[in-house]
Amino acid sequence: MDDFIYQEEDTLIPSDAQNASIIEDDDQYTYRSLTDSQKTLLASLPIPSAILSIVGSSIIIFMAYLSRKSRPWTPYNRLLVGMSVYDIITSIALASAAFLNPTETSTKAWAMGNDSTCSLMGFFNQISYSGTFYNACLSFYFLFTARFGMKNDQITRKIEPVMHVLSVGYPLITGVIGLVLGVYAEPEVGLGCWVNRYPKRCGYGPDGTDEPCLSGMVSWIFGGWVAIGTLIALVINNLIIWIFVRRRIHKGMQISTATALPRALSTSGKSTAAGSSMGEYVIEEDKSTAHLSFASSLRTNYKRSASQNSLSMNQDTRAAQRRRLRLVSTQAFLFVASYIVSNASTYILRLFESMATEYVWEMELPYNNFILLVLQASLLPLQGLFNMLVYIRPKYLKSKVDFPEESKSWAFRRAIWGSKVEPIQSMHAGTLDIKRDSKGNKTARPHQALGKDMISSLTNGSGGAKEEDEEEGVDNDEHETARERPKSSRRKFITSGSNSLEVISEIGEDSLSVSSRKAPVDRSVMKDPTTSKSSVNKSESASILMDGSILQSPRKS
Repeated sequence: MDDFIYQEEDTLIPSDAQNASIIEDDDQYTYRSLTDSQKTLLASLPIPSAILSIVGSSIIIFMAYLSRKSRPWTPYNRLLVGMSVYDIITSIALASAAFLNPTETSTKAWAMGNDSTCSLMGFFNQISYSGTFYNACLSFYFLFTARFGMKNDQITRKIEPVMHVLSVGYPLITGVIGLVLGVYAEPEVGLGCWVNRYPKRCGYGPDGTDEPCLSGMVSWIFGGWVAIGTLIALVINNLIIWIFVRRRIHKGMQISTATALPRALSTSGKSTAAGSSMGEYVIEEDKSTAHLSFASSLRTNYKRSASQNSLSMNQDTRAAQRRRLRLVSTQAFLFVASYIVSNASTYILRLFESMATEYVWEMELPYNNFILLVLQASLLPLQGLFNMLVYIRPKYLKSKVDFPEESKSWAFRRAIWGSKVEPIQSMHAGTLDIKRDSKGNKTARPHQALGKDMISSLTNGSGGAKEEDEEEGVDNDEHETARERPKSSRRKFITSGSNSLEVISEIGEDSLSVSSRKAPVDRSVMKDPTTSKSSVNKSESASILMDGSILQSPRKS
Protein backbone atom coordinates (compact mmCIF):
# COMPACT_ATOMS: atom_id res chain seq x y z
CA MET A 1 0.00 0.00 0.00
CA ASP A 2 3.03 2.32 0.15
CA ASP A 3 2.78 2.88 -3.61
CA PHE A 4 -0.68 4.46 -3.38
CA ILE A 5 -2.26 7.47 -1.72
CA TYR A 6 -5.76 7.22 -0.35
CA GLN A 7 -8.44 9.44 -1.86
CA GLU A 8 -11.80 9.48 -0.04
CA GLU A 9 -12.34 5.98 1.25
CA ASP A 10 -11.37 3.24 -1.22
CA THR A 11 -10.31 5.39 -4.22
CA LEU A 12 -6.58 5.04 -4.90
CA ILE A 13 -4.18 7.32 -6.78
CA PRO A 14 -0.90 5.85 -8.06
CA SER A 15 2.09 7.50 -6.42
CA ASP A 16 3.64 7.90 -9.90
CA ALA A 17 1.11 10.69 -10.50
CA GLN A 18 3.12 12.89 -8.15
CA ASN A 19 5.77 13.17 -10.87
CA ALA A 20 3.37 15.08 -13.16
CA SER A 21 1.14 16.88 -10.66
CA ILE A 22 0.72 18.13 -7.14
CA ILE A 23 -1.42 16.17 -4.70
CA GLU A 24 -3.79 18.56 -2.93
CA ASP A 25 -5.38 17.60 0.38
CA ASP A 26 -8.63 19.26 1.50
CA ASP A 27 -9.25 17.52 4.80
CA GLN A 28 -10.95 14.31 3.65
CA TYR A 29 -10.42 14.85 -0.12
CA THR A 30 -7.23 14.23 -2.07
CA TYR A 31 -6.93 15.10 -5.76
CA ARG A 32 -4.38 15.94 -8.44
CA SER A 33 -3.75 19.52 -9.56
CA LEU A 34 -1.45 21.43 -11.89
CA THR A 35 2.14 22.28 -11.09
CA ASP A 36 3.21 25.84 -10.34
CA SER A 37 4.82 26.22 -13.77
CA GLN A 38 1.62 25.08 -15.48
CA LYS A 39 -0.44 27.55 -13.46
CA THR A 40 1.97 30.36 -14.33
CA LEU A 41 1.72 29.48 -18.01
CA LEU A 42 -2.08 29.61 -17.92
CA ALA A 43 -1.99 32.97 -16.14
CA SER A 44 0.44 34.55 -18.61
CA LEU A 45 -0.90 33.28 -21.95
CA PRO A 46 -4.00 35.55 -22.13
CA ILE A 47 -1.92 38.74 -21.85
CA PRO A 48 -0.15 38.76 -25.27
CA SER A 49 -3.26 37.34 -26.94
CA ALA A 50 -5.40 40.09 -25.43
CA ILE A 51 -2.99 42.79 -26.62
CA LEU A 52 -3.14 41.47 -30.18
CA SER A 53 -6.93 41.31 -30.00
CA ILE A 54 -7.16 44.90 -28.76
CA VAL A 55 -4.98 46.03 -31.66
CA GLY A 56 -7.14 44.10 -34.15
CA SER A 57 -10.43 45.47 -32.82
CA SER A 58 -8.98 48.98 -32.77
CA ILE A 59 -8.00 48.65 -36.44
CA ILE A 60 -11.59 47.70 -37.34
CA ILE A 61 -12.92 50.74 -35.47
CA PHE A 62 -10.30 52.96 -37.11
CA MET A 63 -11.14 51.73 -40.61
CA ALA A 64 -14.84 52.25 -39.93
CA TYR A 65 -14.07 55.78 -38.74
CA LEU A 66 -12.21 56.54 -41.96
CA SER A 67 -15.13 55.29 -44.02
CA ARG A 68 -17.51 57.58 -42.15
CA LYS A 69 -15.73 60.61 -43.60
CA SER A 70 -16.94 59.70 -47.07
CA ARG A 71 -20.41 58.28 -46.40
CA PRO A 72 -22.78 57.62 -43.50
CA TRP A 73 -22.51 54.41 -41.54
CA THR A 74 -24.83 51.55 -42.35
CA PRO A 75 -26.15 48.87 -39.96
CA TYR A 76 -23.18 46.72 -40.93
CA ASN A 77 -20.71 49.36 -39.75
CA ARG A 78 -22.52 50.00 -36.49
CA LEU A 79 -22.88 46.32 -35.64
CA LEU A 80 -19.24 45.64 -36.46
CA VAL A 81 -18.03 48.59 -34.38
CA GLY A 82 -20.23 47.49 -31.48
CA MET A 83 -18.77 43.98 -31.63
CA SER A 84 -15.23 45.39 -31.74
CA VAL A 85 -15.83 47.63 -28.71
CA TYR A 86 -16.95 44.68 -26.62
CA ASP A 87 -14.10 42.56 -27.94
CA ILE A 88 -11.76 45.17 -26.47
CA ILE A 89 -13.58 45.04 -23.12
CA THR A 90 -13.41 41.25 -23.13
CA SER A 91 -9.70 41.24 -23.95
CA ILE A 92 -8.92 43.64 -21.10
CA ALA A 93 -10.94 41.53 -18.67
CA LEU A 94 -9.23 38.29 -19.72
CA ALA A 95 -5.75 39.82 -19.53
CA SER A 96 -6.34 40.97 -15.94
CA ALA A 97 -8.22 37.86 -14.82
CA ALA A 98 -5.27 36.20 -13.08
CA PHE A 99 -4.63 39.24 -10.87
CA LEU A 100 -8.26 39.64 -9.71
CA ASN A 101 -8.76 36.10 -8.40
CA PRO A 102 -9.26 35.89 -4.59
CA THR A 103 -5.97 35.34 -2.81
CA GLU A 104 -7.48 33.37 0.08
CA THR A 105 -9.36 30.77 -1.95
CA SER A 106 -7.74 30.68 -5.40
CA THR A 107 -5.27 27.97 -6.37
CA LYS A 108 -4.20 29.83 -9.54
CA ALA A 109 -1.02 31.80 -10.09
CA TRP A 110 -0.73 35.56 -9.50
CA ALA A 111 -3.99 35.79 -7.50
CA MET A 112 -4.02 39.20 -5.74
CA GLY A 113 -7.70 40.01 -5.36
CA ASN A 114 -10.60 39.26 -3.06
CA ASP A 115 -14.28 38.43 -3.32
CA SER A 116 -15.10 41.96 -4.50
CA THR A 117 -12.59 41.91 -7.35
CA CYS A 118 -13.84 38.45 -8.30
CA SER A 119 -17.40 39.77 -8.47
CA LEU A 120 -16.20 42.68 -10.60
CA MET A 121 -14.46 40.24 -12.93
CA GLY A 122 -17.65 38.17 -13.13
CA PHE A 123 -19.60 41.30 -14.10
CA PHE A 124 -17.21 42.12 -16.95
CA ASN A 125 -17.19 38.51 -18.12
CA GLN A 126 -20.97 38.71 -18.30
CA ILE A 127 -20.75 42.03 -20.18
CA SER A 128 -18.51 40.30 -22.73
CA TYR A 129 -21.55 38.38 -23.98
CA SER A 130 -22.47 41.57 -25.82
CA GLY A 131 -19.76 40.67 -28.32
CA THR A 132 -21.36 37.25 -28.75
CA PHE A 133 -24.74 38.89 -29.33
CA TYR A 134 -23.24 41.18 -31.97
CA ASN A 135 -21.76 38.17 -33.74
CA ALA A 136 -25.23 36.66 -33.97
CA CYS A 137 -26.78 39.98 -35.06
CA LEU A 138 -24.25 40.34 -37.88
CA SER A 139 -25.11 36.86 -39.03
CA PHE A 140 -28.81 37.73 -39.17
CA TYR A 141 -28.05 41.03 -40.88
CA PHE A 142 -26.27 39.14 -43.64
CA LEU A 143 -29.22 36.77 -43.90
CA PHE A 144 -31.81 39.57 -44.11
CA THR A 145 -29.94 41.53 -46.77
CA ALA A 146 -28.66 38.61 -48.83
CA ARG A 147 -31.40 36.03 -48.76
CA PHE A 148 -34.51 38.14 -48.14
CA GLY A 149 -33.47 41.35 -49.89
CA MET A 150 -34.11 43.80 -47.07
CA LYS A 151 -32.74 47.29 -47.62
CA ASN A 152 -30.44 49.06 -45.19
CA ASP A 153 -33.05 51.70 -44.38
CA GLN A 154 -35.58 48.97 -43.54
CA ILE A 155 -33.13 47.27 -41.21
CA THR A 156 -32.19 50.61 -39.64
CA ARG A 157 -35.81 51.44 -38.84
CA LYS A 158 -37.25 48.06 -37.90
CA ILE A 159 -34.54 45.62 -36.82
CA GLU A 160 -31.30 47.36 -35.89
CA PRO A 161 -32.66 49.07 -32.74
CA VAL A 162 -33.75 45.68 -31.41
CA MET A 163 -30.31 44.26 -32.19
CA HIS A 164 -28.52 46.97 -30.21
CA VAL A 165 -30.95 46.84 -27.29
CA LEU A 166 -30.62 43.07 -27.06
CA SER A 167 -26.85 43.04 -27.52
CA VAL A 168 -26.16 45.74 -24.94
CA GLY A 169 -29.17 45.45 -22.66
CA TYR A 170 -29.36 41.73 -21.89
CA PRO A 171 -25.74 41.23 -20.75
CA LEU A 172 -25.82 44.52 -18.83
CA ILE A 173 -29.05 43.72 -16.97
CA THR A 174 -28.05 40.15 -16.16
CA GLY A 175 -24.59 41.36 -15.14
CA VAL A 176 -26.08 43.78 -12.61
CA ILE A 177 -28.47 41.11 -11.33
CA GLY A 178 -25.51 38.79 -10.85
CA LEU A 179 -23.74 41.44 -8.76
CA VAL A 180 -26.81 41.98 -6.59
CA LEU A 181 -27.43 38.26 -6.02
CA GLY A 182 -23.76 37.41 -5.56
CA VAL A 183 -23.66 34.61 -8.12
CA TYR A 184 -20.07 35.23 -9.22
CA ALA A 185 -17.25 33.05 -7.96
CA GLU A 186 -14.04 31.54 -9.27
CA PRO A 187 -14.64 28.33 -11.26
CA GLU A 188 -12.21 25.44 -11.20
CA VAL A 189 -11.67 25.68 -14.97
CA GLY A 190 -11.53 28.76 -17.13
CA LEU A 191 -10.35 32.34 -16.85
CA GLY A 192 -11.42 34.77 -14.14
CA CYS A 193 -14.71 34.58 -12.28
CA TRP A 194 -18.24 33.92 -13.45
CA VAL A 195 -21.39 32.15 -12.27
CA ASN A 196 -20.34 29.39 -9.85
CA ARG A 197 -21.34 27.86 -6.49
CA TYR A 198 -24.60 29.73 -6.02
CA PRO A 199 -25.86 29.91 -3.30
CA LYS A 200 -22.61 30.17 -1.36
CA ARG A 201 -21.24 26.90 0.04
CA CYS A 202 -23.82 24.87 -1.85
CA GLY A 203 -23.20 21.33 -3.04
CA TYR A 204 -20.39 19.02 -2.02
CA GLY A 205 -16.88 19.68 -0.79
CA PRO A 206 -15.13 20.25 2.52
CA ASP A 207 -17.15 23.43 3.19
CA GLY A 208 -20.29 22.33 1.35
CA THR A 209 -23.72 22.24 2.95
CA ASP A 210 -25.10 19.63 0.52
CA GLU A 211 -27.66 22.24 -0.53
CA PRO A 212 -28.46 21.93 -4.26
CA CYS A 213 -26.60 24.50 -6.35
CA LEU A 214 -28.52 26.77 -8.72
CA SER A 215 -25.44 27.98 -10.56
CA GLY A 216 -25.98 25.57 -13.45
CA MET A 217 -29.41 26.97 -14.21
CA VAL A 218 -28.25 30.56 -13.70
CA SER A 219 -25.29 30.09 -16.05
CA TRP A 220 -27.58 28.84 -18.82
CA ILE A 221 -29.87 31.85 -18.32
CA PHE A 222 -26.99 34.32 -18.20
CA GLY A 223 -24.95 33.08 -21.14
CA GLY A 224 -25.32 29.42 -22.05
CA TRP A 225 -28.16 29.86 -24.49
CA VAL A 226 -26.47 32.94 -25.97
CA ALA A 227 -23.26 31.07 -26.79
CA ILE A 228 -24.94 27.97 -28.20
CA GLY A 229 -27.54 30.02 -30.10
CA THR A 230 -24.87 32.20 -31.70
CA LEU A 231 -22.91 29.18 -32.85
CA ILE A 232 -26.01 27.63 -34.42
CA ALA A 233 -27.01 30.94 -36.05
CA LEU A 234 -23.57 31.44 -37.59
CA VAL A 235 -23.49 27.98 -39.11
CA ILE A 236 -27.09 27.84 -40.35
CA ASN A 237 -27.31 31.43 -41.64
CA ASN A 238 -24.06 31.20 -43.58
CA LEU A 239 -25.11 27.83 -44.97
CA ILE A 240 -28.41 29.32 -46.19
CA ILE A 241 -26.57 32.22 -47.83
CA TRP A 242 -24.04 29.93 -49.48
CA ILE A 243 -26.75 27.63 -50.88
CA PHE A 244 -28.73 30.62 -52.13
CA VAL A 245 -25.71 32.11 -53.87
CA ARG A 246 -24.75 28.80 -55.42
CA ARG A 247 -28.24 28.29 -56.83
CA ARG A 248 -28.39 31.81 -58.23
CA ILE A 249 -25.02 31.41 -59.90
CA HIS A 250 -25.94 28.02 -61.32
CA LYS A 251 -29.21 29.42 -62.65
CA GLY A 252 -27.42 32.40 -64.16
CA MET A 253 -24.88 30.15 -65.86
CA GLN A 254 -27.69 28.05 -67.35
CA ILE A 255 -29.44 31.16 -68.68
CA SER A 256 -26.19 32.50 -70.09
CA THR A 257 -25.40 29.24 -71.87
CA ALA A 258 -28.95 28.78 -73.15
CA THR A 259 -29.19 32.26 -74.68
CA ALA A 260 -25.69 32.79 -76.07
CA LEU A 261 -25.43 29.74 -78.36
CA PRO A 262 -28.88 29.99 -80.02
CA ARG A 263 -28.24 33.68 -80.63
CA ALA A 264 -24.94 32.87 -82.31
CA LEU A 265 -26.51 30.13 -84.45
CA SER A 266 -29.41 32.39 -85.40
CA THR A 267 -27.06 35.17 -86.42
CA SER A 268 -24.97 32.72 -88.42
CA GLY A 269 -28.07 31.60 -90.35
CA LYS A 270 -29.03 35.17 -91.07
CA SER A 271 -25.51 35.79 -92.29
CA THR A 272 -25.82 33.01 -94.90
CA ALA A 273 -29.18 34.26 -96.14
CA ALA A 274 -27.91 37.81 -96.29
CA GLY A 275 -24.87 36.68 -98.24
CA SER A 276 -27.06 34.99 -100.87
CA SER A 277 -29.31 38.00 -101.26
CA MET A 278 -26.24 40.23 -101.47
CA GLY A 279 -25.03 38.19 -104.45
CA GLU A 280 -28.33 38.74 -106.20
CA TYR A 281 -28.12 42.47 -105.54
CA VAL A 282 -24.61 42.70 -106.96
CA ILE A 283 -25.81 41.26 -110.29
CA GLU A 284 -28.11 44.26 -110.68
CA GLU A 285 -26.63 47.33 -112.30
CA ASP A 286 -28.82 49.74 -110.36
CA LYS A 287 -26.65 52.03 -108.21
CA SER A 288 -29.14 52.18 -105.34
CA THR A 289 -29.29 48.37 -105.22
CA ALA A 290 -25.50 48.24 -104.93
CA HIS A 291 -25.64 50.56 -101.92
CA LEU A 292 -28.27 48.31 -100.31
CA SER A 293 -26.00 45.33 -100.91
CA PHE A 294 -23.10 47.05 -99.14
CA ALA A 295 -25.24 48.03 -96.12
CA SER A 296 -26.57 44.47 -95.79
CA SER A 297 -23.04 43.09 -95.88
CA LEU A 298 -21.84 45.54 -93.23
CA ARG A 299 -24.74 44.71 -90.93
CA THR A 300 -24.20 40.96 -91.38
CA ASN A 301 -20.47 41.15 -90.60
CA TYR A 302 -21.14 43.24 -87.51
CA LYS A 303 -23.78 40.84 -86.17
CA ARG A 304 -21.44 37.88 -86.66
CA SER A 305 -18.69 39.69 -84.73
CA ALA A 306 -21.12 40.73 -82.00
CA SER A 307 -22.34 37.14 -81.56
CA GLN A 308 -18.79 35.84 -81.25
CA ASN A 309 -17.91 38.56 -78.75
CA SER A 310 -21.08 37.86 -76.77
CA LEU A 311 -20.29 34.14 -76.56
CA SER A 312 -16.73 34.91 -75.44
CA MET A 313 -18.02 37.34 -72.81
CA ASN A 314 -20.43 34.73 -71.47
CA GLN A 315 -17.61 32.22 -71.11
CA ASP A 316 -15.47 34.78 -69.27
CA THR A 317 -18.41 35.65 -67.05
CA ARG A 318 -18.97 32.02 -66.08
CA ALA A 319 -15.29 31.60 -65.20
CA ALA A 320 -15.38 34.79 -63.13
CA GLN A 321 -18.52 33.60 -61.37
CA ARG A 322 -16.82 30.39 -60.31
CA ARG A 323 -13.85 32.32 -58.96
CA ARG A 324 -16.09 34.71 -57.07
CA LEU A 325 -18.09 31.85 -55.61
CA ARG A 326 -14.91 30.38 -54.19
CA LEU A 327 -13.93 33.77 -52.77
CA VAL A 328 -17.31 34.32 -51.15
CA SER A 329 -17.46 30.78 -49.77
CA THR A 330 -14.02 31.21 -48.24
CA GLN A 331 -14.97 34.56 -46.73
CA ALA A 332 -18.14 33.13 -45.19
CA PHE A 333 -16.24 30.17 -43.79
CA LEU A 334 -13.57 32.39 -42.24
CA PHE A 335 -16.10 34.45 -40.27
CA VAL A 336 -17.63 31.29 -38.85
CA ALA A 337 -14.23 29.71 -38.24
CA SER A 338 -12.93 32.74 -36.31
CA TYR A 339 -15.77 32.40 -33.80
CA ILE A 340 -15.48 28.62 -33.50
CA VAL A 341 -11.69 28.63 -33.10
CA SER A 342 -11.87 31.28 -30.38
CA ASN A 343 -14.66 29.65 -28.38
CA ALA A 344 -14.51 25.90 -29.03
CA SER A 345 -12.21 25.10 -26.11
CA THR A 346 -14.40 27.12 -23.74
CA TYR A 347 -17.51 25.25 -24.88
CA ILE A 348 -15.84 21.90 -24.28
CA LEU A 349 -14.57 22.90 -20.83
CA ARG A 350 -18.01 24.15 -19.81
CA LEU A 351 -19.49 20.85 -20.98
CA PHE A 352 -17.01 18.85 -18.90
CA GLU A 353 -17.68 21.10 -15.91
CA SER A 354 -21.42 20.52 -16.16
CA MET A 355 -20.83 16.76 -16.24
CA ALA A 356 -18.79 16.76 -13.01
CA THR A 357 -21.03 15.29 -10.31
CA GLU A 358 -18.39 14.71 -7.63
CA TYR A 359 -16.09 17.10 -5.81
CA VAL A 360 -12.87 15.26 -6.71
CA TRP A 361 -13.93 14.99 -10.35
CA GLU A 362 -14.51 18.74 -10.51
CA MET A 363 -11.25 19.61 -8.74
CA GLU A 364 -9.25 17.41 -11.13
CA LEU A 365 -10.70 19.04 -14.25
CA PRO A 366 -7.68 21.37 -14.68
CA TYR A 367 -5.27 18.45 -14.40
CA ASN A 368 -7.21 16.28 -16.85
CA ASN A 369 -7.79 19.07 -19.38
CA PHE A 370 -4.57 21.07 -19.30
CA ILE A 371 -4.29 21.18 -23.12
CA LEU A 372 -7.80 22.61 -23.41
CA LEU A 373 -6.95 25.23 -20.81
CA VAL A 374 -3.87 26.25 -22.80
CA LEU A 375 -5.98 26.57 -25.95
CA GLN A 376 -8.60 28.61 -24.10
CA ALA A 377 -6.03 30.97 -22.59
CA SER A 378 -4.39 31.48 -25.99
CA LEU A 379 -7.37 31.66 -28.36
CA LEU A 380 -10.31 33.09 -26.41
CA PRO A 381 -8.80 36.61 -26.18
CA LEU A 382 -7.82 36.53 -29.88
CA GLN A 383 -11.22 36.91 -31.51
CA GLY A 384 -10.72 40.61 -32.15
CA LEU A 385 -7.56 39.82 -34.12
CA PHE A 386 -9.29 37.06 -36.09
CA ASN A 387 -12.19 39.37 -36.97
CA MET A 388 -9.78 42.03 -38.17
CA LEU A 389 -7.89 39.60 -40.42
CA VAL A 390 -11.13 38.41 -42.01
CA TYR A 391 -12.43 41.97 -42.33
CA ILE A 392 -9.43 43.32 -44.27
CA ARG A 393 -8.79 40.15 -46.29
CA PRO A 394 -10.58 41.36 -49.49
CA LYS A 395 -8.74 44.68 -49.35
CA TYR A 396 -5.44 42.87 -48.84
CA LEU A 397 -6.04 40.58 -51.83
CA LYS A 398 -6.95 43.57 -53.96
CA SER A 399 -3.72 45.35 -53.01
CA LYS A 400 -1.65 42.26 -53.84
CA VAL A 401 -3.20 41.98 -57.30
CA ASP A 402 -3.07 45.70 -58.07
CA PHE A 403 0.56 45.94 -56.95
CA PRO A 404 2.14 42.48 -57.36
CA GLU A 405 5.70 43.68 -56.82
CA GLU A 406 4.99 45.09 -53.36
CA SER A 407 5.65 43.08 -50.20
CA LYS A 408 2.99 41.40 -48.09
CA SER A 409 3.57 43.84 -45.26
CA TRP A 410 3.03 46.74 -47.68
CA ALA A 411 -0.23 45.20 -48.91
CA PHE A 412 -1.36 44.76 -45.31
CA ARG A 413 -0.65 48.42 -44.53
CA ARG A 414 -2.34 49.45 -47.78
CA ALA A 415 -5.43 47.46 -46.80
CA ILE A 416 -5.68 49.43 -43.55
CA TRP A 417 -4.61 52.94 -44.58
CA GLY A 418 -5.71 52.91 -48.22
CA SER A 419 -4.02 55.23 -50.70
CA LYS A 420 -2.10 56.96 -47.91
CA VAL A 421 0.37 54.08 -48.27
CA GLU A 422 1.96 54.80 -51.64
CA PRO A 423 3.58 52.14 -53.85
CA ILE A 424 7.30 51.58 -53.38
CA GLN A 425 8.33 49.01 -56.00
CA SER A 426 5.46 49.07 -58.49
CA MET A 427 5.72 51.31 -61.56
CA HIS A 428 2.66 52.07 -63.65
CA ALA A 429 2.64 53.54 -67.11
CA GLY A 430 -0.92 53.98 -68.32
CA THR A 431 -2.46 50.52 -68.31
CA LEU A 432 0.94 48.79 -68.35
CA ASP A 433 2.73 47.33 -65.35
CA ILE A 434 6.52 47.60 -65.68
CA LYS A 435 8.27 44.40 -64.65
CA ARG A 436 11.78 43.03 -65.11
CA ASP A 437 12.29 39.77 -67.00
CA SER A 438 14.78 37.00 -66.16
CA LYS A 439 17.61 38.99 -67.80
CA GLY A 440 16.89 42.12 -65.82
CA ASN A 441 15.34 44.02 -68.73
CA LYS A 442 12.19 46.03 -68.15
CA THR A 443 9.15 44.57 -69.83
CA ALA A 444 5.60 45.83 -69.93
CA ARG A 445 2.57 43.66 -69.50
CA PRO A 446 -1.11 44.55 -69.16
CA HIS A 447 -1.94 45.50 -65.60
CA GLN A 448 -4.63 43.23 -64.19
CA ALA A 449 -6.31 45.24 -61.48
CA LEU A 450 -8.68 43.56 -59.08
CA GLY A 451 -11.38 46.19 -59.06
CA LYS A 452 -14.06 46.67 -56.47
CA ASP A 453 -16.68 45.05 -58.69
CA MET A 454 -14.46 41.97 -59.15
CA ILE A 455 -13.90 41.53 -55.45
CA SER A 456 -17.23 42.59 -53.99
CA SER A 457 -19.92 41.79 -56.52
CA LEU A 458 -20.97 38.93 -58.71
CA THR A 459 -23.00 39.72 -61.81
CA ASN A 460 -25.00 37.27 -63.89
CA GLY A 461 -26.04 39.69 -66.62
CA SER A 462 -26.52 43.29 -67.65
CA GLY A 463 -29.40 45.53 -66.72
CA GLY A 464 -30.21 46.80 -70.18
CA ALA A 465 -29.99 50.46 -69.22
CA LYS A 466 -29.78 53.24 -71.75
CA GLU A 467 -26.56 54.79 -72.90
CA GLU A 468 -27.24 58.08 -71.15
CA ASP A 469 -27.46 56.23 -67.83
CA GLU A 470 -23.75 55.51 -67.78
CA GLU A 471 -21.56 56.79 -65.00
CA GLU A 472 -17.97 56.40 -63.99
CA GLY A 473 -17.37 53.54 -61.53
CA VAL A 474 -14.79 53.76 -58.77
CA ASP A 475 -12.91 50.51 -58.34
CA ASN A 476 -10.14 51.33 -55.91
CA ASP A 477 -9.80 53.20 -52.65
CA GLU A 478 -12.23 56.05 -52.28
CA HIS A 479 -9.34 58.43 -51.55
CA GLU A 480 -7.24 57.36 -54.56
CA THR A 481 -6.58 59.89 -57.25
CA ALA A 482 -6.91 59.17 -60.95
CA ARG A 483 -3.12 59.11 -61.24
CA GLU A 484 -2.71 56.44 -58.53
CA ARG A 485 -5.53 54.24 -59.78
CA PRO A 486 -4.69 51.83 -62.63
CA LYS A 487 -6.61 52.72 -65.78
CA SER A 488 -7.67 49.13 -66.25
CA SER A 489 -9.70 49.35 -63.06
CA ARG A 490 -11.58 52.50 -64.16
CA ARG A 491 -14.47 51.30 -66.24
CA LYS A 492 -17.98 52.25 -67.17
CA PHE A 493 -20.94 51.03 -65.16
CA ILE A 494 -24.61 51.05 -66.04
CA THR A 495 -26.80 52.49 -63.34
CA SER A 496 -29.55 50.52 -61.74
CA GLY A 497 -32.58 49.47 -63.73
CA SER A 498 -35.66 47.48 -62.98
CA ASN A 499 -33.99 44.16 -63.72
CA SER A 500 -30.78 44.56 -61.70
CA LEU A 501 -29.92 43.61 -58.15
CA GLU A 502 -28.41 46.18 -55.83
CA VAL A 503 -24.70 45.85 -55.28
CA ILE A 504 -23.27 46.18 -51.80
CA SER A 505 -19.80 47.65 -52.17
CA GLU A 506 -17.94 47.05 -48.94
CA ILE A 507 -14.21 46.51 -49.31
CA GLY A 508 -11.96 46.96 -46.32
CA GLU A 509 -12.22 50.56 -45.14
CA ASP A 510 -15.23 51.39 -47.34
CA SER A 511 -18.56 51.45 -45.55
CA LEU A 512 -21.25 48.91 -46.27
CA SER A 513 -23.63 50.81 -48.52
CA VAL A 514 -25.96 50.09 -51.38
CA SER A 515 -24.53 51.06 -54.72
CA SER A 516 -26.78 51.41 -57.72
CA ARG A 517 -24.24 50.19 -60.24
CA LYS A 518 -24.39 47.26 -62.56
CA ALA A 519 -22.03 45.01 -64.34
CA PRO A 520 -19.61 46.59 -66.82
CA VAL A 521 -20.91 46.37 -70.36
CA ASP A 522 -18.80 46.12 -73.50
CA ARG A 523 -20.01 49.06 -75.60
CA SER A 524 -18.54 47.51 -78.75
CA VAL A 525 -21.26 44.89 -78.80
CA MET A 526 -24.11 46.99 -77.49
CA LYS A 527 -25.04 49.10 -80.48
CA ASP A 528 -25.66 48.09 -84.06
CA PRO A 529 -24.01 50.85 -86.18
CA THR A 530 -26.66 50.58 -88.87
CA THR A 531 -29.79 50.30 -86.77
CA SER A 532 -28.71 51.78 -83.37
CA LYS A 533 -30.67 49.04 -81.64
CA SER A 534 -29.52 47.48 -78.38
CA SER A 535 -28.21 43.96 -78.83
CA VAL A 536 -27.44 43.21 -75.18
CA ASN A 537 -29.67 40.63 -73.58
CA LYS A 538 -31.53 41.83 -70.48
CA SER A 539 -31.16 39.44 -67.57
CA GLU A 540 -31.04 39.55 -63.82
CA SER A 541 -27.91 40.38 -61.87
CA ALA A 542 -26.76 38.77 -58.66
CA SER A 543 -24.23 40.53 -56.48
CA ILE A 544 -22.08 39.15 -53.69
CA LEU A 545 -20.42 41.13 -50.97
CA MET A 546 -16.96 39.86 -50.14
CA ASP A 547 -16.52 41.62 -46.80
CA GLY A 548 -18.52 39.77 -44.20
CA SER A 549 -19.54 36.81 -46.31
CA ILE A 550 -22.75 38.31 -47.68
CA LEU A 551 -24.27 39.03 -51.02
CA GLN A 552 -26.96 41.46 -52.06
CA SER A 553 -29.81 41.15 -52.99
CA PRO A 554 -33.07 39.67 -54.42
CA ARG A 555 -34.58 41.54 -57.31
CA LYS A 556 -36.38 44.82 -56.81
CA SER A 557 -40.11 44.72 -57.17
